[in-house]
Amino acid sequence: ERVWRTIVINAPAAFGVVWSIVSPLLEPQVRAKVTVLRSDYASTLRELVDPASLPKAFGGDDECAVGEAPEELALKRWVAERCSQGLDDSSPSLGDASDGEG
Repeated sequence: ERVWRTIVINAPAAFGVVWSIVSPLLEPQVRAKVTVLRSDYASTLRELVDPASLPKAFGGDDECAVGEAPEELALKRWVAERCSQGLDDSSPSLGDASDGEG
């Protein structure tokens, strides 16, 4: 319920087979949040995501390279910290990991 939309791009044919088996088992509102796109994803992806927020590598206008957005960098730091210190429920939440770098 936390995910607004999931877009799978460049999905191989095998994924389509698995998805056709798994998707009927999901609640309709969950299934509606998932969009599976094959190799011809560019035009559909631009309809679903504002081109200004979409990296150029995926056909958008955003100058950030994939993996270099501030949110992605914060997530990488958060994961690296967790891996180096072990999982601890008393640690700050993911939202606290963003320190404005990037």
